[in-house]
Amino acid sequence: MKVLIVEDDADMRRLLKMVVEGLNAETQEAEDGESAIRSIEKGDTPDLVLLDLHLPNVSGSEVLDAIRKHCNSAVVIVTADVFAASEFVEKAEGVFTKPFKPKELLVKISSLLGRR
Repeated sequence: MKVLIVEDDADMRRLLKMVVEGLNAETQEAEDGESAIRSIEKGDTPDLVLLDLHLPNVSGSEVLDAIRKHCNSAVVIVTADVFAASEFVEKAEGVFTKPFKPKELLVKISSLLGRR
């Protein structure tokens, strides 16, 4: 299983990677929306995307649109913006607001990857 972590904060990317690696999943990282979209458009399709909404260059919303256009990856939004998070409840397979409990995120990721 492959998970793409799209997060501009290096410490948060490390935390998300540690959570994902607990499931023995392969991880790929993007520190901005532009590199995430490039990866997806070239056919590097992850099973799951952990997506921050506030990214440099290209917003998380635009990344989500590209994911929906180019692949069938599950998406979990991970953001500090509670208001924005509420807008994505129906657009993603999961929404977590920072700070979150890593164990709860692990359970959600495990559930989504188990369905694939």
